Amino acid sequence: MGHTPDSDPAAFLAGLPGNLTEPQIIGLTPLAATAFARGWSPQTLRTYIRNRYRADNVVSPSAVYRRILSRLPAPPRRAVARHARPDIPPQCTDHLGPDLPMRTREDDAGRVMKCPRCHPYSPDYRRSSATTDA
Repeated sequence: MGHTPDSDPAAFLAGLPGNLTEPQIIGLTPLAATAFARGWSPQTLRTYIRNRYRADNVVSPSAVYRRILSRLPAPPRRAVARHARPDIPPQCTDHLGPDLPMRTREDDAGRVMKCPRCHPYSPDYRRSSATTDA
């Protein structure tokens, strides 16, 4: 399996703070490769390490990285997967002004309501989208 430059364990380790030497990078490469294989992305792993690495107190960056990488928890879940809603239609043109991002509109009495054409939590949403798709 090929690595992109960002997911290559050696290149990833070389980009971390602490000026690791080549032998240190070689020694840490299996731990970084294991982290990537477990589902850590280079971005989330870099953030996780940087949140735990304090350069002002570190004598041996290699030892700190070895400790962090050997004690990694399960990788975080991707937020996109939890919040993805592919069935939300584009906003309709009935919204003007500051209510546009909220998908709300006013009824005849001036009360704010969810737009029945494009707000997925409106009680009339499914019914109105079914009639406009037909």
